[in-house]
Amino acid sequence: MGDDRQPAHGARRNSARPGSPGRKCELDLIAKKLLEEAIERVRQLPEAVQDEAAEILLSLASKRAEPVHLDEGTRQAVREGKAQAGRREFASDEEMAGFFKHHGE
Repeated sequence: MGDDRQPAHGARRNSARPGSPGRKCELDLIAKKLLEEAIERVRQLPEAVQDEAAEILLSLASKRAEPVHLDEGTRQAVREGKAQAGRREFASDEEMAGFFKHHGE
């Protein structure tokens, strides 16, 4: 008896055996098309959501990259932010509302 199951959306049956070069090429093509579809859908979303999606993708990509080397000014800003948090000095609700109003949230 044959296999009557249907392939996943966007996929097609392949006679290539798992692990074969032809199978890897097909899987790479499916992954590329999936990424392109996801990016096209994100482009239809509001700009703020697009920015968030871009940050997520860049974060994933950076996990495979070398560590980021921060300049001294950025290091100082991080130290100051950590010190403010340690003193429990956080932005007020009004400041956050203004931030989100300005940045489209």
